[in-house]
Amino acid sequence: MNYDEERKYNKFYTALLSIVPGAGHMYLGLMKKGLQFMFMFFSVIIITDLIYSARSLTILNIVIWFYAFFDAYHTRKKLEAGEIVEQDLFRELRLSSLRPKYIGIGLVVIGAIVFIQQVIIELLSLGVMVISPYIRSIILDSIFPILLIAIGIIILISIRRKNNDKDIDKRSYLDD
Repeated sequence: MNYDEERKYNKFYTALLSIVPGAGHMYLGLMKKGLQFMFMFFSVIIITDLIYSARSLTILNIVIWFYAFFDAYHTRKKLEAGEIVEQDLFRELRLSSLRPKYIGIGLVVIGAIVFIQQVIIELLSLGVMVISPYIRSIILDSIFPILLIAIGIIILISIRRKNNDKDIDKRSYLDD
């Protein structure tokens, strides 16, 4: 977004509306970016509500909130200076430049941390007495972290296979 004329935005309104991630961007006229921030923020809330074991993801909302708040502040400055501002949050973050290998490793690590937090510690705190409803809740709590670990492992295996296929292609090319 680029404006030929100089625009002024109220600092107070920008800060006040930025309390809700994305609303400050919408005030600044960046509807798509504002909706993307809102979608991310409220999606994490819904996921943590629906999947009990995903409550550890709440920390992600803190990161999203701070990023959205300060991004709105800096975006207001850029718009007032007449600079070009990216409308698309995901293009601005350059998520496409992330390597699948690192996404896979990240999912495995996050899943393992959540799994350890949810299941192992709970089982150790039980001691000898095991109550079946409690075991049921532990199993339900472990579904989300196990899913994260499985997705991460699948990504890593597929990357390893692709790399092995490339190595085989290179060797056969060099042998010819």
